[in-house]
Amino acid sequence: GINAGYMGEDVLVGLSWGLVPNYNQQQLVDEGQLDIKVPELMQLLGAYSPEVAKDSQTVPAILAELLRPDTPPARIAALTNQLQTIGTHHGPGSSEMVDLSLGLIELVRSEPITIDMVQRRLAESDPKLAYILEEITRLHDKRIQAREAEDLAGSEAAHDKAIASQRIALDIITERINWLLANADFKGSMLKRLGDLRDEAHDKLNRSSAQHNNLVDRIKADLARLADLLERKTVQQEDRKRAFDQSMENAHLELEDNAKRQKQLWDRFIGLLNNLRQLGEDRLAKVREMVDAKEALERDRAEYDRFRDVAAEHDLLLSDLLNSAKACNDFLKTFDGFIKDAEDLVDSSQNSKEKEIAKILLEEQKRHQEVFRDHYLCVGELLYKKEKRLEEVDRSIRHLQFQIDVAKETLDPNTDSHREQQQDLMRTREALAQKLLLLREHGDEASEDFKPTAAALKVAGFDVFHPEIEMHEITLQRRKNMLMARKQFLGREKQEHDVEHTTVNDLEGRTKQAKESNMPHILGTLSPEGPKRPARIAPPKSPETDQLALTAPPAYGPGTSPSGSGRSAAVNLRPSSGQPVAVN
Repeated sequence: GINAGYMGEDVLVGLSWGLVPNYNQQQLVDEGQLDIKVPELMQLLGAYSPEVAKDSQTVPAILAELLRPDTPPARIAALTNQLQTIGTHHGPGSSEMVDLSLGLIELVRSEPITIDMVQRRLAESDPKLAYILEEITRLHDKRIQAREAEDLAGSEAAHDKAIASQRIALDIITERINWLLANADFKGSMLKRLGDLRDEAHDKLNRSSAQHNNLVDRIKADLARLADLLERKTVQQEDRKRAFDQSMENAHLELEDNAKRQKQLWDRFIGLLNNLRQLGEDRLAKVREMVDAKEALERDRAEYDRFRDVAAEHDLLLSDLLNSAKACNDFLKTFDGFIKDAEDLVDSSQNSKEKEIAKILLEEQKRHQEVFRDHYLCVGELLYKKEKRLEEVDRSIRHLQFQIDVAKETLDPNTDSHREQQQDLMRTREALAQKLLLLREHGDEASEDFKPTAAALKVAGFDVFHPEIEMHEITLQRRKNMLMARKQFLGREKQEHDVEHTTVNDLEGRTKQAKESNMPHILGTLSPEGPKRPARIAPPKSPETDQLALTAPPAYGPGTSPSGSGRSAAVNLRPSSGQPVAVN
């Protein structure tokens, strides 16, 4: 008991906690109330490649090389595989963005239509169109030659063939224009598909960025909580160390006092043996207390060291995850600029092609205008001629009807011939009416088909005048010429009509006079020369008849009239007395 205290002091020297505390990351997460649990942390760390930061710097160069039109196919395949490998373990959304980028590259490098394709497509119909246009010119010359040679049937046949050929040419030109219009907006369709991919990419990019930003915020919050826990643990450990140091200082003071008192007691060893034993036991108890305190301190130090190791490891993992998340976010943001570069590339690469196709389309539209004008004027000319022909047929039909009525009145045996001619003209009229209807439909259809071309030419800055105005001017001049000719003809008709009207009025007066006086010889005989032989029955002689014979006007035969018109005068063969007049 006397020596126990001294022996206990030796135990304090080099005393340390030899066992490693069973402190792990789960306890750290629970104690620090961290948001990201250990399983989720391990899963997130596995989703990111350690090379994400370096790869995020190489991806823009890969995308730029894929966009270059001169990149060979083998190089494109290698870069595509490299990009797919990079996007596999670069965090949420990376592989999707890589797939979208590859689709975007495929769209940019695709060629929906080329100038060679356009030229080959138009070259298919060039020979036929050229032949038909030459045929139209040939038929036009043939029509003029036939008309000059008064081969009117041949001229009309050439006119019909020319119109049919013009319709074929218009169909070919319209089909070419429609094909060009359908394929001219390839840039718009590509930009639309590009816009759809861009919208999809931006949507995925926004969702992925939001996911990464949320993860970054959680990591930062956990790092702050971990730092706070570490600070609290450090303060606690420092407080324990200070308390231990204070207790050791107090214990050493007590031990020094105990040693002094033991020395005094050893001086009085004999008398104070019992006190010395008690002091030794007290010293042993104090030493044990110090050993326990030393053990507690060493155990706390070991646990604190373990805590610091675990915290440092967790902090490193969270820091790595934070850097990976930021790098992945930067990696995804590179695609935003890439999409804009792809749009600019499509716009610039297709502009020249679009202008070239627009130039080809404009030439086709100008040719459409030229052929349409010739067709419309050609149709208008034939339409005018057939309308005038129809008027003449109608006039002939009316004239034949008049002739039929006159033939019936005059017992003309040609009545049936007139009727057959009238029926033939009726059939001719029906055929003319059908042809006029067909010509009008042709003109209206061609005019309707030309409207889009006219609108496009106006937008291109060309003055477009519809040939209908020109056609009406030409028709108006023809009608003026025809009207002048008809006026001359009608002038002669009017003169004959006026002479006939005068003759009828004169004959009406003489007929009335002859009727009132009952003297038919006033009207003259049927023969302009008079009777060839004397009457078989002599008329009675009387002063009245002699006087009337002297005062009667000269007789007019059927072939003469007072005006000398040559028209036959009507003769009343039955006088008012109701008795027949003898005529030789």
